[in-house]
Amino acid sequence: MKGLSNDQIKLITSKVIEIHEEQRMVNGKNEQSRRLRNTKLLLRNYRTFKKYEEKIKGESDAQWVEVSKKELLVLGEDLVSSIKQTTQRTLVMIRYLDQALDTLEFICGQEDAASGNKQFDILQARYVDGQKIAEIAVDFGMNERSVYKVIDAAAERLSVILFGVYGLRNE
Repeated sequence: MKGLSNDQIKLITSKVIEIHEEQRMVNGKNEQSRRLRNTKLLLRNYRTFKKYEEKIKGESDAQWVEVSKKELLVLGEDLVSSIKQTTQRTLVMIRYLDQALDTLEFICGQEDAASGNKQFDILQARYVDGQKIAEIAVDFGMNERSVYKVIDAAAERLSVILFGVYGLRNE
């Protein structure tokens, strides 16, 4: 049996590279979509996170993870440690999200008031203040579909702030 010719090897290699590049582009788009989805998920749960933060803010570790020795034996030390770590991660995430929202507000404030400020104000009205889309549409004199588009655009901008260059849309 004879081996592959140089032309065949070049053809196979170029096809493998082409398929690899296509897959890399698909993976990049999936990652960006996942980051945008995560940004919107954080925004939808923002008010819940803030309530959680308020509740545990003044409490010490002993107060919110008060577990008897008997419960420790049943649950295990790892679970208690995991609960503490999860709470700490949540608090860090809330602070990071607040900083990202402050940054977005600053950036939008530097832009044309008609577009930039509106984006942040609508995002804030929806997720921080908890207003319904219909209320926002009336307040800003726009139709509901336009409110959704503005929210999507603002969420994309916030995604870039949260995830840096990895939050950029792959076109």
